[in-house]
Amino acid sequence: MTELIIDANTRIQILDKVEQLARARKHQYAAFIRSEEVLCVWSDHVEAVIPAAESLEESLIQFIWRGEEENKKMKGNDDRRREREGGESFFSTRIQRTRPCAD
Repeated sequence: MTELIIDANTRIQILDKVEQLARARKHQYAAFIRSEEVLCVWSDHVEAVIPAAESLEESLIQFIWRGEEENKKMKGNDDRRREREGGESFFSTRIQRTRPCAD
């Protein structure tokens, strides 16, 4: 499974289709969906969805502003973990643009 490593505690899985949400890692609480070009966020409790999305938004902004050098360090750590666990890294793929959800 492809994923974006935001920081040591935050990963966002990347799925090709909405139908794959049924097999997604539920405790990551978010997934990019390529076919829909959206980020889907969920929670165990309805009242926690908005705060979770806001927290994730802040983490994504920090990820972007952290810069390429720091993200390369994360990639190195991810590559070593992937060698142990097997699987595909976000850094070996590309995320397509995302669009905001409609109201």
